[in-house]
Amino acid sequence: MVRLFKSNNPLILLFLPLVGFSLLFSLRLLSLSVEKILLIIFLFGVVLSTAIFLNKGLNKTILFGKPIYLSALCITFFSCIDLSSISMYPIVLANLFLCFGFLNLIKIKRQIPCKGIIFNSSCFILLASVTYPPYLIFILLPWMSHSIIKSFNIREFLMPLLAILLFYIYGWSFFRLVNTELLLEYYSLIFNEGTEPFNYFHLFIFSTLCVGLLFSLIVLLKLNSSATNRFKKLSWIISLFLFFSLLTSAYNLYSNKPIHGLLTVVVPASILMPFLLIHSKKTLLTELFFSSFFIVTLFLLYLK
Repeated sequence: MVRLFKSNNPLILLFLPLVGFSLLFSLRLLSLSVEKILLIIFLFGVVLSTAIFLNKGLNKTILFGKPIYLSALCITFFSCIDLSSISMYPIVLANLFLCFGFLNLIKIKRQIPCKGIIFNSSCFILLASVTYPPYLIFILLPWMSHSIIKSFNIREFLMPLLAILLFYIYGWSFFRLVNTELLLEYYSLIFNEGTEPFNYFHLFIFSTLCVGLLFSLIVLLKLNSSATNRFKKLSWIISLFLFFSLLTSAYNLYSNKPIHGLLTVVVPASILMPFLLIHSKKTLLTELFFSSFFIVTLFLLYLK
């Protein structure tokens, strides 16, 4: 399956629903209520959209060197492990906005004015944080990305502040018009729902994910030793993106929300994992590792 998504043929994306449904059917969909089935279908549609948009954006950069679809595979796989709770809805939707924000950031170039790019990125990140408040930490990324790629420019540096100001004004107007009880109920859903004890399944997922991320970072570090300056700067942005995601994931794990913790690290993990799968010298071993991860996860899900 991993080798299949290494192909540069976009028709491979037609297999993404198969990957997602193989995981979702462990939820015993036919025994669920119609409302819950519709919610899961909606969330699955958002996951597929996120996977396709992220992969399309990454394939336009120099990161992978050629069009591949491993990021779409990773984001579909990790996101569909558990979509059974309505409390997953804000994170899944916020991940879509976060993808747009990140894809705008990696468009920043040293010699080209980028006020619009930084402003758009900041707006998408703020939209993600309105949908899922712990993502507010990512508003630091536009400033950091600008500092990594370009020299200081006051107009570009002020763009995130302008986005924050506009969101504050529109948010204040929105709160004046909308019933606050609905908003309180929505945010209560985010912070109070979805708690569950950390069990053997979560331990397997997170330990395997950590191993994959560690080796992916090692591969990325090795690539930096002989890479172009542009590649090095983009890899720094990816590393910062992962760092903020891990902080958000740690908050969710501390709050006894392991699946929320997994969903919050899905996007950067899906960007990093392909580096290991493409550039590892032990290709067969890495493909076996990820294929076994998928099969064992599927097995454990159907045992639950």
